[in-house]
Amino acid sequence: MRRTISTLTALTMLTVAAVAVVVTAAPPAARAATRSRWSTAGSRAPPSRPACPGCTGGAVELTAVARNMTVDSGSTRAVLEVPSGVPVARRTEIEVVFDGQAQRQTYSSTAGDTFAFDYPVETGFARREVVIVVLLTDGSGAPDYRFTVPVTIEPWYTVQYSPLRFTLLDDCDPVFDSEMVLAWTDDRGTGVWDSRMLAGETILVARFAREETAVGANARMTRPDFWLHEDDPGGFYNPPTGPGGTVPTLPTPTGTRTVSRTLDIDDCSGRFEYTITTTHTIPPAL
Repeated sequence: MRRTISTLTALTMLTVAAVAVVVTAAPPAARAATRSRWSTAGSRAPPSRPACPGCTGGAVELTAVARNMTVDSGSTRAVLEVPSGVPVARRTEIEVVFDGQAQRQTYSSTAGDTFAFDYPVETGFARREVVIVVLLTDGSGAPDYRFTVPVTIEPWYTVQYSPLRFTLLDDCDPVFDSEMVLAWTDDRGTGVWDSRMLAGETILVARFAREETAVGANARMTRPDFWLHEDDPGGFYNPPTGPGGTVPTLPTPTGTRTVSRTLDIDDCSGRFEYTITTTHTIPPAL
């Protein structure tokens, strides 16, 4: 006897055709990647630098440049921008230090200036970094205008799970097909797949596959835990409920790895296999 929850037609069979069903017990979890934005627009001065009331000449120009800066970060990239049009009469130099590495440009009132830097991945977890900004003018006698800007750095990844490959290693029933119920739990909830199989047969469960983009360790993605049952006539099964999974997907080195797990139940066993591909990503624009 088979309990059908909802009919699904997207099952790819490697060996024999089978009727299968799947249900997800919970919607996908929200997984917003960390990013930060700092701006001096509308403020009197950057937070770490007091205003300069009564200043004249070059000091006023430096303050004007500082007040129009923005610093964005996403994944491991930080970008500092000064728009065009800031009223600067003297040659103004902008030096930006990311992770101990300095970049220097002369401010362009017609085109503006952009400074970008890609931080190392390091542990893969979110961390705070500090960008150092130094402004100075030629021949004005104004002191250097120096301040710091905090940024959040958290590597983003594209994470791809392949379809689930399940192989029945030995028959659960002495005759006829085994009525296999597969289940998994991860951060998305619970998935259940039901299929008639014989020992040695393999199926691909396309519904198991997933792809997440711009996701970081703060998303709390988990690798699935598996559950296996043979549904004999008159039997009863109670698949696990999610979200679940005990192993975090991130952080991890980039590349593709295969995950394999074999489960034994009373009369038979089966092997679950899938691949996880992780690619470090940087947003094309911030």
